[in-house]
Amino acid sequence: MWWLERATTTWVICIWATDVMAAETAALTRDQHQVSFVCPAYKASHVQGQEAQFASCVELAPVAANSTVQVVFQVQELIPDGVDVARFGPTSTQNHKQSLDLTLTDQLGNLLNGHRHLALGESAVQIQSGSQPAAYSVCLLNLVYDGSWKSIDTDRVVTLTMDQVSDTRQWPSVLLTEADRALLAKTVELVCYLAKSSFGADLLDVESQRRDLNESTFVWVTYGQVMVVVLTLMGNCAVLSYVAGRLRVRRSSLRWS
Repeated sequence: MWWLERATTTWVICIWATDVMAAETAALTRDQHQVSFVCPAYKASHVQGQEAQFASCVELAPVAANSTVQVVFQVQELIPDGVDVARFGPTSTQNHKQSLDLTLTDQLGNLLNGHRHLALGESAVQIQSGSQPAAYSVCLLNLVYDGSWKSIDTDRVVTLTMDQVSDTRQWPSVLLTEADRALLAKTVELVCYLAKSSFGADLLDVESQRRDLNESTFVWVTYGQVMVVVLTLMGNCAVLSYVAGRLRVRRSSLRWS
């Protein structure tokens, strides 16, 4: 079955490669291509040293020279049939003992990007080609690090979507949404308002006044403590002088009596 699935994947990608080659003649055209597959869960102790044999790989078509490609991964968790997670859970993913690892290599096998614990939901990787067209491979390995009998291992359903932009100046528009642009415009407007209006100067004045108040309060508190200590010492000296005088008077009266 493995070789059959591999052949099917290659066939899909070959059709995708033909579409890309046909679209290269159009200026500033972005074509979207998608393929879905399942990454079965494997015990990490069983595949140690044989990761390449158990990984689910997709060979991408050659990327045009001097272009930017964004590969988007949509990852979903596939619960085994007949398993009641609410009763027998949590799953290995919920216990943080399962990881979907990603590797991106070029046609020579050089590692371009590696990411562990690819999260559920959507993730993206960008590829910047050089002066010559290049082919890339994406491999995903779903590993479980829980060897207990009660672990619930889940497969991953991965949808790989590829966006190719023939003009590299266009790739920031893929990352920014309309909401992001609106928020950025409001932020710039607010910063300009603070810089041009007197609101910023008022804030500086208030801050300066509070700083002066804090410094003056510290000085007066220090002086007050010093004065209390001095007055206490003077009071003690006066009391001691009074007591010493009374004792001298008493001794004199006793002597003459």
